Amino acid sequence: MRGAWGGSGLPVVLLHGQPGGADDWDRVRDELPDVRVLAPDRPGYDGSPASDFAGNARLLSELLVSTGVERVVLVGHSWGGGVALQMVLDHPEQVSGLCLVSSIGSRLAWTRWDRVMAQPGLAQASAVAVVCTPAVAPRLVARRGDQGVRGRAARPGATRAGARGPAR
Repeated sequence: MRGAWGGSGLPVVLLHGQPGGADDWDRVRDELPDVRVLAPDRPGYDGSPASDFAGNARLLSELLVSTGVERVVLVGHSWGGGVALQMVLDHPEQVSGLCLVSSIGSRLAWTRWDRVMAQPGLAQASAVAVVCTPAVAPRLVARRGDQGVRGRAARPGATRAGARGPAR
């Protein structure tokens, strides 16, 4: 796993999905000028050998240690969300916040979700993503309006409503 840090401030790691690559986050990175961002290519991409969730988490942990970054906010999309969850379970001391975007996580038993959210400060840090969603969503949706998400993603509280299940 490799990648270069950009910017300064709060360290945030953006983990891409499958298929995908670090460049999937280019537009998001542009919206975070006050954040120190790392968007690495996960194992199995950019010519590196593939790995499972635990292997990805181990390599990410080693990358953070090698760059001297102690704690990060993890943002995981799709398969990258599974890596982020595994990172919280295996290396909680390196995680200060978690944001999952259309995340996979079915290989993690629901009973382990309690372990994830029990990490000190993680529930509060993760709530920041929900609070910020109404402010950020219109800009992101404007760029992806052709995908049928305009209105739904930009609606305040959509994330919380989605967590409760489909509307009846």
